[in-house]
Amino acid sequence: MMQVAPNGLGILLGVGRGEFALRLLRDWRTSPGLYLCDPYIHIWKGYDDPNNLSDKEHQLIYENLRNALADQGFEGRHLLVRDFSHSFATTFKQDTGPQQPPPSLVFVDANHAYEAVTRDLEAWWPLLPTGGLLAGSTFINDPSRNIGVRQAVEDFMRPRGIQIMETTEPLPSWIVVKQ
Repeated sequence: MMQVAPNGLGILLGVGRGEFALRLLRDWRTSPGLYLCDPYIHIWKGYDDPNNLSDKEHQLIYENLRNALADQGFEGRHLLVRDFSHSFATTFKQDTGPQQPPPSLVFVDANHAYEAVTRDLEAWWPLLPTGGLLAGSTFINDPSRNIGVRQAVEDFMRPRGIQIMETTEPLPSWIVVKQ
């Protein structure tokens, strides 16, 4: 990813405990920074996921990540955004000024339900410039756990004629380049 957009801005949707965010900040040193978007709240309806923890647990995870980001010297290279992935797209679009570059990478790892992934793709695709990367993890379908990432990505990309690249390590993941 870093070779395609060496000086690009990244957006992570669904940060959780922040392992990927910390790794990306550590490895992608030429990037001006990352927006780290996660509401860190319990979703009462429509989000049947083991990561849908209590508000108290989410707050502890948020505070641990905030401290880890400060301890590892990433000040000024990230912005923690407590928002939903799809609504942050609207905020990002409204706040984009001449100094704000478009995102070079949008990593979708929020709600894994088909409808939620589709909504994220529809919200973020128009904000991604040509050559930008749209990617995500959990590239599977598992109706028993309300996971429809693979189907949502395939349904979104098929009419656009976009090739989906797939990896299996460390998790099934996907990546596309906007043409």
